[in-house]
Amino acid sequence: MEYANIKNRTLSQNDIDQLTNMMKSEALPHVRNRAHAILLLFEDRKRFDEVAKILRVHTNTVRNWAERWVAEGIDGLYDLEGRGAKPLFSREEENIILECLEKEPRSLRKLAEEVEKQTGKKAHVETVRKILKKHGKILKKKKNIEREAR
Repeated sequence: MEYANIKNRTLSQNDIDQLTNMMKSEALPHVRNRAHAILLLFEDRKRFDEVAKILRVHTNTVRNWAERWVAEGIDGLYDLEGRGAKPLFSREEENIILECLEKEPRSLRKLAEEVEKQTGKKAHVETVRKILKKHGKILKKKKNIEREAR
């Protein structure tokens, strides 16, 4: 996209209100940052390098945000679907993990081994722990009664 298309762009009052609201109350911090950048660029007429310095990002990042704003509007401030690592286990497999927890409630390592037997997928114990946490389950070790008596 040409710089002139971005530089000469103006915001409507509706855009300004919407971006200001997003900047103040959006749950996602990166979207708040992007809304702030668009306001600085198009309303306050700041340059890319000035906005980048204010928001502590690279100039090209600000340029990319501006290009997506011009092309897509508000939707351009959000990340695209499919970004990041995909989950190792499906919802059905997560249910299998929860069932395995009933069989082996004391050891994450043994639980991970049982999950591997049932699903055929090898997972680190931390992955299994995070899935349990996601479903509100916690694996607690039972205290050794003899040690408490000492």
